[in-house]
Amino acid sequence: MHTHLKKVLRQVGHLSLLAGLAACTSDSNAPLVVPDPFGISLTIVFGSTTGGSPITFNYIDPDGPGAAAPMISAPPLRANSVFNTNISLGLVEKGLIADRTGQVRDLDNQYQLFFLIVPPSLMQHRYTDADRDNLPLGLGNRIETGPPGRGTLRVVLRRALNKRFTNLGPDNFPQAGGVSDADATFNITVE
Repeated sequence: MHTHLKKVLRQVGHLSLLAGLAACTSDSNAPLVVPDPFGISLTIVFGSTTGGSPITFNYIDPDGPGAAAPMISAPPLRANSVFNTNISLGLVEKGLIADRTGQVRDLDNQYQLFFLIVPPSLMQHRYTDADRDNLPLGLGNRIETGPPGRGTLRVVLRRALNKRFTNLGPDNFPQAGGVSDADATFNITVE
């Protein structure tokens, strides 16, 4: 059963499944314990539209809901610049990262990434990709930085939401339903 369960978890790849499994029981008295919780990884590559080397942000939470702190890197971004970004997503198990970007792309009408920027003057975000229904997805984006400053960029991957929710955006996405499969916050420096 344990080997079969791990195989199913790998195939499904949804972090929220773990919460549901924790409530299941193999007998009537003992809760099922998943011994190796999945973590998440999220990478953002910022490619400048005026040239220069790409800048990469990384967020790796090795044990998901466990106690280990996430590993985060976010090098400074140039002020008053435009970047095209690509996002990669993964699941982490026993220190190995399994790519999940393809799954999100294949099921694009079930997913959307949201970008919460504080303060809003730090940078502006625009989607450059869309799902099969021509609604925003968020694996490809355009970021325009403002004047020098510091703040945060929070990226949330939401699944099974109502993507046609009125004025859907970073301020109201929880009201559109669904669940968050990834939630990563970066401390940002624009210089």
